[in-house]
Amino acid sequence: MKEISAVVGKTSYDLFPERCPKTCVDTDNEVMRTGEPLINVISFSPDLTNKCICTSHVPLYGKRGQIIGVAAI
Repeated sequence: MKEISAVVGKTSYDLFPERCPKTCVDTDNEVMRTGEPLINVISFSPDLTNKCICTSHVPLYGKRGQIIGVAAI
């Protein structure tokens, strides 16, 4: 995606094939629940090929210190 606006406000269900979003959402929910980042997680590519990818998920904090979301790369 060339424009950031193409992903802002989207969920994993909007961006990835059917089976992948559940894993992404489960990972994001764990980070939101625990506040602990998950760094260098190895998993299969969202395009469901046999390729592996490395991702990191970190909590995003609001002005009052509460977790308001997750950033993942």
